[in-house]
Amino acid sequence: MKKINLITGLVLGAFVFSLFAPMVFATPPAIKEGDDIQDSLVQLRKDKEDFKNNKLQEESDKVLIAKEKNVSNRKVIEARQEKARKTKEEKRKIVLTRSIDIRVKQLENIKERVAKMPNIKEDLKTSLNNEIDGTIAELNTEKMILEAITAPEDLKAFAQELKDLFKTKRDIIKQIVDAILASKADKTIKDAEGRLAEITAKIAELKAAGQNTSAPETLLAAAQAKISIAKTKTEKEELKSVISDLKEAYKNMKSVVEKTDASTE
Repeated sequence: MKKINLITGLVLGAFVFSLFAPMVFATPPAIKEGDDIQDSLVQLRKDKEDFKNNKLQEESDKVLIAKEKNVSNRKVIEARQEKARKTKEEKRKIVLTRSIDIRVKQLENIKERVAKMPNIKEDLKTSLNNEIDGTIAELNTEKMILEAITAPEDLKAFAQELKDLFKTKRDIIKQIVDAILASKADKTIKDAEGRLAEITAKIAELKAAGQNTSAPETLLAAAQAKISIAKTKTEKEELKSVISDLKEAYKNMKSVVEKTDASTE
């Protein structure tokens, strides 16, 4: 009987580990910035700081010009103020251009990752790619408009329009990430259900052979409950906990081996 128990344990252990472990320990794909984007972000922060410093210099000199009585000194300050104003506008345009380039690169990187993800349905992948391509085209059009702008007041107005556009596109990127996470969670749950069915069938074989399987069946029911809970979760934060629920199911599956041996000794 102990030899039979050992074989039973090995069979169930193989089912549990090989079928559940790869699934429950797989985490959703993260959208991270590549080194190329990180370098651009560092430069963008520097450009923004330069813009801010020149703007402060221009405003500070405006106050000094109003107070300065000496004509010669006032001309020196005015020249410095004009230089700060020109540099400020140059930096404004650089910041806007670099911001667009970074957004486009982010979207291109996301598209690359989507193409490599095996757990996304083709119709969803096509939909996401179309959304990304449309957004990139829109941003490139905005960049062409920006390149033609020379007047400071037009640049300032464009900056506000671009800010509003970026806010909209951030929502689109969030939708893309949410869709990827939801698709992976759906695939993971379906895999868990299929694997649970196989293990349940194996328990049924042992029961038919006359072994006491009440304890393993209780654990299987607990695993099924965890999977059922995971299926009800649809919000982004809830989807993140699906993996946690399935880890609990895995623990229950692992305990099946122990309980089966204990009940047949």
